[in-house]
Amino acid sequence: MIPIIVVVGPTAAGKSEVAEDLAKKCNGVIVNADARQIYKDIRILSAAPEEQKNTRLYEFKLVNESYSFAEFVVHADQAIAEIAAEGKVPIVVGGTGLYIDALVQRFVPPPVVAPEIRARVAEYSQQEIIDLLKTSDPHVLNTIDVQNPRRVQRALEVILQTGQSITSFGQDIGNSPYIPLLIGWSPDREELHERIAKRVQQMWIAGAVLEVKQLLAAGHTSGEPGMQAIGVSEIEAYLSGQLTEVEAQQKMIERTRQYARRQLTWFRRNKNIVWYTSFDDIWHSVHTFLQTNSNRF
Repeated sequence: MIPIIVVVGPTAAGKSEVAEDLAKKCNGVIVNADARQIYKDIRILSAAPEEQKNTRLYEFKLVNESYSFAEFVVHADQAIAEIAAEGKVPIVVGGTGLYIDALVQRFVPPPVVAPEIRARVAEYSQQEIIDLLKTSDPHVLNTIDVQNPRRVQRALEVILQTGQSITSFGQDIGNSPYIPLLIGWSPDREELHERIAKRVQQMWIAGAVLEVKQLLAAGHTSGEPGMQAIGVSEIEAYLSGQLTEVEAQQKMIERTRQYARRQLTWFRRNKNIVWYTSFDDIWHSVHTFLQTNSNRF
């Protein structure tokens, strides 16, 4: 059983900074568990760290390549085993609840779909939903009753919410090889909203528009997994004149807030996660955990 530290929370909360500070204090190596930060060429929009020394599983997939939580578990297991073999502490950090649950619990519960996604899907006709599934999740059409309106709606809702096929859920993928310390990090709602707005502004200053321009010029389209990152469609609409710069930024902020709410809803179902607002408190828990489980310190 390998002791691991797992830091979770909503986007823009500052959990990556927490993980980086922990890594410095306990000879740790960070393992990414964010479904967007695995992709190359969207570093700005995914908020992937610029400095990736002493990290694993960042920016190793192309934006047109799919990636499942099952693949993540294989890659994360390998990375964690290598880190532990080096005598270092694996620190998993990310906001993708699917990845965290699959890695730690070895079980992936069915997702709760956000009301806004359900409302959007409800506006499509049966044939429109099937056509969208042909692009986003073609294999599911061979496993569900396509004549059942609710089944096809549900399949599209899940792929839009999670980026994963509905067929992936409810699976028991074996016993966990880990002793995890689950740390939740999130500021209060007002501060989180401020951080999200600031991050969006920083993305535009850092070159998010150019990032999307280059992706579009390379022939990438909105149906590709990496192109579903928040900000791509808004910037594309800005570039085509459908939105002003201010409108595009505001839509990014709104979508990011909605995503953060869904992340918090997901993680708060897990009663094993202890939530913190103080790094000193986190370090005390980590120090005690490592002393108890790995003979460190």
